[in-house]
Amino acid sequence: FGGSIGLMFYLAKVCACGVYVLGLVEAILDIFGKDQGSAVSQGLRVLPQGYWYTVLYSSLVLLLCLVVCLVGAHIYAKASFIILLVVTVSLISVIISPLILHPQHFNITHTYGNNHTVTVSPSYTGFNGTTLKNNLG
Repeated sequence: FGGSIGLMFYLAKVCACGVYVLGLVEAILDIFGKDQGSAVSQGLRVLPQGYWYTVLYSSLVLLLCLVVCLVGAHIYAKASFIILLVVTVSLISVIISPLILHPQHFNITHTYGNNHTVTVSPSYTGFNGTTLKNNLG
């Protein structure tokens, strides 16, 4: 039974790796990808988007994984440590950013058809006792 369980775990890891790579590529394209429908360029939008570009970026990430695996366990251990550092910095930034950011106000305009425009004015207050009291009623 040990071989069948090992095969099952191996196939699960193979499928999970594909899902992880797809999630990484989608996140990268959300941040760095050019949006054809938007006239406003926010951030660093340098990567072209599309189905075949997604396949290309995914293939490059999988090629990087292959190179790390072929080089050996030593480079894999270093890559794992670098990934741990990146995840730790990301989690710390998620926890600290609401405490650092000042209140912000936005104007979002949506145009529906030729003659209907809706403007929404949301705001972000961060951690604020007054906002908490208002939200709790």
